[in-house]
Amino acid sequence: MVSAIAGAKRFEMNIKGMAGHAGTVPMPLRQDALCAASEMILVIERIAQEHGIVATVGQINNRPNGVNVISGNTSISLDIRSEFDDKRDAGLAQIFEEIQAIADRRNVTLDKKQTHAADAVHCDQRLQGVLRDAIEKTGYQARTLPSGAGHDAMAIADICPVAMLFMRCDKGISHNPAEAIMESDVAVTLEVLEHAIKNLG
Repeated sequence: MVSAIAGAKRFEMNIKGMAGHAGTVPMPLRQDALCAASEMILVIERIAQEHGIVATVGQINNRPNGVNVISGNTSISLDIRSEFDDKRDAGLAQIFEEIQAIADRRNVTLDKKQTHAADAVHCDQRLQGVLRDAIEKTGYQARTLPSGAGHDAMAIADICPVAMLFMRCDKGISHNPAEAIMESDVAVTLEVLEHAIKNLG
């Protein structure tokens, strides 16, 4: 069973330094955008772990991107999620504070642009109870976990109660050609759904 669907925010962040020749600019005088971005990425990882949330930098674009050129401009993405919006936003506030301090110390500029925002959606308690009873009637122990990925249920939660049932897949791989499930798991899931539908009333 799913307790909640994580709310996510995404940002594009641009770090602007000064490009220069790798052999002629002394280390103390550099405004290396890529080094600043690297330090920021590690801070993002640390803060996410401290707050019990997830944060991912999945994209880096670096310019001029030459082997003998100090980076003058680096863009990174940020995807930050939690089943609790307040925890996510507290972590985000700390991230912004600390990466700005990095930018200031390294004498680079940091610009942020939000590209996505979705609040967390918590599944309906009554519907979760119906699913829990159906799972137990089928002879299995009910387990509850939050979903880190977004789902269509987020779009309809404003107009009706939602609940979700997860079915295991090999190695947790999803939305991928390697995704695989067992036929016996499908049978169990259908049995659980049948029990749940019959007891909705």
